[in-house]
Formats: sequence, structure tokens, C-alpha cells
Amino acid sequence: MSEVEITPRCLKGEAIFVSNDGWLLPCCYVHIYLRRAMALPDKFTYNDHWFTRNRDLFDLKTRTVAEILADPRWEELRRSWTDGTAPTVCYRTCGVPTDMPFKDIDAVRQRDRTFTKLDRAPIAEPTPPPAASSAPAGASEPGPISRRRPQPG
Repeated sequence: MSEVEITPRCLKGEAIFVSNDGWLLPCCYVHIYLRRAMALPDKFTYNDHWFTRNRDLFDLKTRTVAEILADPRWEELRRSWTDGTAPTVCYRTCGVPTDMPFKDIDAVRQRDRTFTKLDRAPIAEPTPPPAASSAPAGASEPGPISRRRPQPG
């Protein structure tokens, strides 16, 4: 498996998330992981439980935004992004394999924005209209319904 470099969007102020539970989190993906880790603790690793262990840090009911952002545990999270101990959600959301031709998550996002669904599959050729029915006029069963616009001509 290749090495992954994390370029956190939350440090750029792009993804700060306030949950309906009153938590100020780095992003909405962290909220999803936090809720899952709380519900199914055995399914997650020690590193994934960083947010569970530190959820008091993010509680807007007991702390202000300034207190949350000034807490030294944010620095602990930042260090985890470079020392290989980051929660899986950080790798999956903001990680870029180092052996990829692009080195920045912004380059990945730019590529994704310019790669549309139409680029992924060729456009199918139109099918010919169904053959005329050999049933006599006024037969009880209707013929096939054509959803194509008739061609002039």
C-alpha cells in the first residue's frame, strides 16, 4: 500500500462543521465517523477513536468556538496527520497517495470537477424504430409504443 499524505481542508477553513448535537468538528465526515464509533466501538481502531476520546473538546454547549479552536488537542490532531496516527476519516477524506501524479487534494478536486459523467461513458447510438406490426388494422392489441420523435422525411 502506498503512503498517503493528508492535506486537511479544515485547516483552510473549508469544512468546519457544526452538528445538530452541538459539536464543532473539523468536517461533516468526522461527525459521521464519530457517531458510528460511538455506536459500534469494536468496529473502529484506537486512532479512529481520537474524536470519541476527545469529544468534550468539540462541545459547543460547554465551550466557546474560541476555546475549542485554542485547545492544544487540535495540535495533537495536526501532528497525527503527519506521523501516521491520524483517524481513518482523515485519510479517506483528505488523503492523497504520494505515488499519484497530483500531490495536492485541491488538484484532485479540480480534476473531479472537470471529469463529468459524460466523460466516463460513450454516448449510445440511437436504436432503430421497431418493425411495423403485421396485425390487421383494428386488432384488439395495440402495437408497440414508440417514444422517439418521428423523423421528417
